[in-house]
Amino acid sequence: MKKKRARIFLALFSIVIPLVFVCGPGFLTAEKEALAADRGGYEDVFFKTPDSVNLHGRLIRSSAPKKGTVIFFHDYPEKPSDRTDDLLWLKDAGYDIFAFDYSGSGRSDGSPTSAGIRIDIAAAIETALMLADVKRDPVFILGQGLGGALAVYALANSAHKDSISGLIIDGSFASREDLRPEKLKTIAAERSYRDLLPGIADDSYSPNRWIDEISPIPVIIIHADADEEIPLRSGLKLYDRAKKPKELLIADGKGRAQALADMDIRKRLITYLDKVN
Repeated sequence: MKKKRARIFLALFSIVIPLVFVCGPGFLTAEKEALAADRGGYEDVFFKTPDSVNLHGRLIRSSAPKKGTVIFFHDYPEKPSDRTDDLLWLKDAGYDIFAFDYSGSGRSDGSPTSAGIRIDIAAAIETALMLADVKRDPVFILGQGLGGALAVYALANSAHKDSISGLIIDGSFASREDLRPEKLKTIAAERSYRDLLPGIADDSYSPNRWIDEISPIPVIIIHADADEEIPLRSGLKLYDRAKKPKELLIADGKGRAQALADMDIRKRLITYLDKVN
């Protein structure tokens, strides 16, 4: 019995001890509530939005000498746990990765709304900047699909815009008219995501409206030419609208969310990021 209690105590001890509480000031007053090492090689990050929603993120440390940090805005309704494994090549290249769950997804509290997700993204940017050494290393934003579309508006209107060294948009739409009806039906079919539709339908928040406000921050547009949900012409429209400096990377023969699986695209992106250093 004593041995069993001892094993239980040690198990609990091993979970509780790694918790590290961090906090810091900022215009969004994001509270870092816990930072805990995980066996999977990442750290859990819990933070709070200005409207008091508790969000969950993960910080993956670079396995090579650190060159910078990439803030990842995933497509919705996917969770970071679904997509960050596909980005570990960034870790191997020397970049920390910070990803998070939007309200109502993954381990984050709340429910998803277009307005709420914009608040989530603003809080996540501040949190990532507080975790990164922005005085020494560049910080980039990488957004996929809807995450990329929301990232354009968020960065164009961010108080921390000057702290971001580059925006990478992968497979995002320029405006609502570029979304296939099937894509809208997919979102509408999920009851928990229906509140996102007004924000998607409102082109006052569309990337096409805000992409030219990103300058002078470099913009990289990535798109798969075989994407059937968001066609290549949408990515080309964003690229044409963006101001210099900008770059266009097209993944030949790739479908939805497959551009970053292309080894050539990865090499070209890493080369681009390394130049900032």
